[in-house]
Amino acid sequence: MLHHPLHEWLSASRTPSDTARVLGRTIPLRRLEPQGSSNGWWHLDGAERLGPLPLTASVGSPLLLEAGEHPQHWLLLQHDGSACLHQGRQRRQLHNGDGVILPGLPWTLHTDEASYTLLSFDPIELLAAARRLGGPHWQSPSPRQSPLLTLRELSGANDAAAATLLAMLNRLLVSAHEVASLQMDLLENLLLQQQLYRLLALLVFPELRDGNQRQPAAASSNDPRLESLLDFISLHLDQPLSLQQLEERSNYSRRTLHYLFHQRFDCSPMQWIRQLRMTQAHERLANPSPGDTVKAVAAECGYRSLSQFGLDFQRAHGCRPSAVLRSGRSAAA
Repeated sequence: MLHHPLHEWLSASRTPSDTARVLGRTIPLRRLEPQGSSNGWWHLDGAERLGPLPLTASVGSPLLLEAGEHPQHWLLLQHDGSACLHQGRQRRQLHNGDGVILPGLPWTLHTDEASYTLLSFDPIELLAAARRLGGPHWQSPSPRQSPLLTLRELSGANDAAAATLLAMLNRLLVSAHEVASLQMDLLENLLLQQQLYRLLALLVFPELRDGNQRQPAAASSNDPRLESLLDFISLHLDQPLSLQQLEERSNYSRRTLHYLFHQRFDCSPMQWIRQLRMTQAHERLANPSPGDTVKAVAAECGYRSLSQFGLDFQRAHGCRPSAVLRSGRSAAA
């Protein structure tokens, strides 16, 4: 029998449709199909909420699971068996005891007999937890370097600290489930959700484990609302962002937003967003994946107009985006 830390909580699903109904409570399922197996279908599945965090657990026979877009991020913990994860052009073979961070984009999971847990979490809350751990002198990574923007492995294979943190994370999920089954208020009173975000922050941002490696702050203002807004912008550069949306998100007036951005970045909020998008666009074009196009990169950077993207890119970098893409392909070849 495959190992799963939440095994006692899981219930038998007699058919793939039963499993789809359980997993569909928390996962935006597009498709769930059994894969070839001489042993037929067998599955133990469960879905619940740990406070505001949806949790899904599954162990059983081979399947193909396809999930759609989700407003939050995912943490996938592989416990036992064999599985392979696809998101966009990225593919990861999952190893027992490891984890994977998934942005809320569509993804597909192929399993042989496997045991895993999926937890949905808020990336803004994770960055806030990292900032609390790092203190006023820690600065979250720039958008093009953020480990929350693309699929990221959390492996303990060559990192003893990460292996310990992943084991603690699994134990905390078991404790949180047991507490939630007794009384939901206890979950909040014991601060288990905050503990979970802190453990995850230490895994995603290894520099937080060593106070000597923390980077100096680049800002003079430490207003938490501004920090939260900057995190939101960095994680949503592919989406339309307006000044009105920033006002509503931060609860700042337009005048205050302009003052704070000029004080910190010497530019307006929309100019700063354009700078971030141009930095991200140059990085993507200079290091392209197979099949990348200027149009696709422009869309990833929040541009609906290809001509406007070309104009902004040439102003920012002094060359055409197509030239950077050709150079990037040549370098890769």
